[in-house]
This record gives sequence, structure tokens and C-alpha cells, in this order.
Amino acid sequence: MGKRIEEITQLLDELEVKYELKDETVVALWKTDKWENLVVNFIFSPNEIWLTIVGWRKFPQLSDTDATNFYKKLLQESWNYNGTKFCLDPDGDLAVVVETADMDLTRDELSRYIRQVLNAADEMHDFVSSEAWKE
Repeated sequence: MGKRIEEITQLLDELEVKYELKDETVVALWKTDKWENLVVNFIFSPNEIWLTIVGWRKFPQLSDTDATNFYKKLLQESWNYNGTKFCLDPDGDLAVVVETADMDLTRDELSRYIRQVLNAADEMHDFVSSEAWKE
């Protein structure tokens, strides 16, 4: 395990976050106000400079009209979220992303980044009806 991964897992331990380490990626499941099991990945660049925190879900089944409205809402909301991105990952799943190259993250900073991802994911949940997100 790399030094940066060790530092982040120590901070997660201090925050009492339950996680697993899978192939140099830290994976946690979160229960939020809107999600029963939101997957949150902590992904490190190969040189361990960048940390990317990704909350993701499978894309919901939507009609073409609803999908268009959903994409429009994602783009509009991306403007409102400083430092947080809404996007589709390479598999077509929805992701909420925060990235940082800060090499000296504190527990409070990491906690704030995690909250940014969780809050944005909860907002994204409300962009379509709850039935569309059936787990």
C-alpha cells in the first residue's frame, strides 16, 4: 500500500468510516438521507498526488424525455456546486466527483470533501422520481 493511501485510510479511521481496500482503491458504502447504499470510492492517481472521491450509482431507467431533462438538470447544477462535478463514468454510471491534489489533508478537510460528495449525491437523487432509483 502506498504512503498516500495509508494517510487517507488513517484519516478515515479517525472519522470512523468503514471501508475496504480493493486494488489500491478505498471503497465505502454510505447510507444518506436519500441513498441506502451509495458507493463512495477514494481513487489515487498512479503517482499518489491526486485523490479523487467518487460517489456513484447505476444510471436510472428513464424515458428519452426524462433522460434529457435529467442531463439538463445535471449541467445546471454543476454550475452551482463549487469543486464538485456531476458526470457519467466510462461505464455510463452516474458519478459525483471531488478531486484534490492537497498532499497534507487534515481529517476536517477530508470530512468536508466527503460531505460535498454525499450532499451532491442526495441532490442528484431528487432530479428524478424515487422510483427511478430502485436498488
